[in-house]
Amino acid sequence: MTPEAIKESANVSFSLSFLLQLVGVLMAGVWGYSQLDARISTIANASVQHTEGIERIETSMEKNQDAPISSDHIQNTKLNWLESVNIDMLGRLDRMEVRMYEMRGEIGGGNGF
Repeated sequence: MTPEAIKESANVSFSLSFLLQLVGVLMAGVWGYSQLDARISTIANASVQHTEGIERIETSMEKNQDAPISSDHIQNTKLNWLESVNIDMLGRLDRMEVRMYEMRGEIGGGNGF
């Protein structure tokens, strides 16, 4: 058998339904590929955004690890005020004690009660 040369007069025949099926399959393949590509792109972009968000949160946590909490400031302010009130009261008690001993000396003639 010798291969025959293809001539210009050669005819190729196939049915119109086969052509329509072929075009339909090609269109479905292109549409499917575009959908797959779009979904992969969406997932890739979301992954990048989530990674950046996680890095931003980690950086914020590292910076704020030893930073004072706002409630600590309020608590420290209250403690400082209470300490100053306590110091004032202790000073008043010392003055009252001194006055009491002075009055005791005046009333009792210096020998106590």
